[in-house]
Amino acid sequence: MPKTKYTINQLAELGNVTRRTVRYYIQRGLLDAPIGSGRGSYYNETHLARLIQIRDSQKKGVSLSQIDQPIEQTTVIPSLPKQQWIRVKLNEGVELHFQESAVSETQIQKMMMAIQLLMAEKKEK
Repeated sequence: MPKTKYTINQLAELGNVTRRTVRYYIQRGLLDAPIGSGRGSYYNETHLARLIQIRDSQKKGVSLSQIDQPIEQTTVIPSLPKQQWIRVKLNEGVELHFQESAVSETQIQKMMMAIQLLMAEKKEK
């Protein structure tokens, strides 16, 4: 199902702004540039939704400089604890990865021996 494609005239009309305003928002980085270039360029639903969001924010008194702040700056992403991994090469193209806190050295040795035995059996067949 193809997405709707809008010309700049259609986008401006649907967003209830002027073409100049659309171009200005693109220049400020508030709105993504059109897809493609030249006469074949177009806008899609994402552009229209963002244009309406900008327009509605301005109606609520939010300045363009506040709207201009990337969403990533206002989104809080909790940092995950870094985990240490043990990487064991068993054979060419075969590696085991263990989370350091999940296994003991003895367990790693037992798993390595078991896997090497399985690999040896496979070679014999």
